[in-house]
Amino acid sequence: MLNARPVPSKSYPTIIDKEAMTDLFSSFQSIFSGEAAIKKITPLLGKLGEQIMDAKITIVDDPLCKESISISPFDDEGVACYKKNVVEKGIFKTFLHNLKTAKYFHTESTGNGFKMGSTIGVSGSNLYIEKGNVSKEEMIASLEEGLLITDVEGLHAGVNPISGDFSLKASGFLITNGKINRAVTLIVISGNFFKLMKEVQNIANDLEIGYTGIASPSLQFKAIAVSGE
Repeated sequence: MLNARPVPSKSYPTIIDKEAMTDLFSSFQSIFSGEAAIKKITPLLGKLGEQIMDAKITIVDDPLCKESISISPFDDEGVACYKKNVVEKGIFKTFLHNLKTAKYFHTESTGNGFKMGSTIGVSGSNLYIEKGNVSKEEMIASLEEGLLITDVEGLHAGVNPISGDFSLKASGFLITNGKINRAVTLIVISGNFFKLMKEVQNIANDLEIGYTGIASPSLQFKAIAVSGE
């Protein structure tokens, strides 16, 4: 990041690196919770079976994922865990439930009842966006001009999981003619997560599930608004 500086303010074709995308995705994981649905604080209420994201996007909850450092055969309520598609080819398939939220919605627990302090809440277990079949380098090479975002800050205050709006300080690199040109800092990226996830152009093959159990590969988007110079 030596000699990093802002870029002019405008919308750029943007690649969000896997670590930064994982941080952003993690900030919106609560929208899939049955608890959020009961409290009516998720925009997905009443949208089961609807197209909510680009058809390239599949989001999986897999407590038995062998590539993860954390495997859960059963949740903390004794319900057997299993792999499930929360979003499949952009279509919203299921909320995540514990026994309480499943009873409320007259359905079965998805095996996502895990302890949060002294109570049993609803939590994803190895919740991730499925990887694609191109490399991050290939995505970079496809851009005449764009940004590679490698870090986002301010997730505690700059994200609204109910509306989907976000405004985050970011840093990364300017892409020119398919190559990394220079480091970029002191910029703010903003938009709406749900609209953004309908404008996915490519998904990289660099998925890694870390200790948090939430993960995303690098994603390429049509355009993201950037405030800079």
